[in-house]
Amino acid sequence: MTKDQEFINLALDCECILKQNIPSNPDNAKRYHLMLNELTGLRMTIKSNQLNEKLYYLSITQMLEKDDPEEVLQAVLKLNTFYCNYYQHL
Repeated sequence: MTKDQEFINLALDCECILKQNIPSNPDNAKRYHLMLNELTGLRMTIKSNQLNEKLYYLSITQMLEKDDPEEVLQAVLKLNTFYCNYYQHL
């Protein structure tokens, strides 16, 4: 499996976890939907070979809050770690 496909799979897993954990609070639900949009954008940029490789971290990580479910935190951080290990070129 290529690193691009592995990244896409991690993004899809992350999407699934986010969808399963969308909070009932409207503000947090909106944030989760923004995170889902960000994941869709990441998948599209990977497929078109346009991923910005000069980021210190993926912007989706800034959308996390400390009271998010552990499963959500781990999924997003795993995706970010993969980005840092295989794409980041500072």
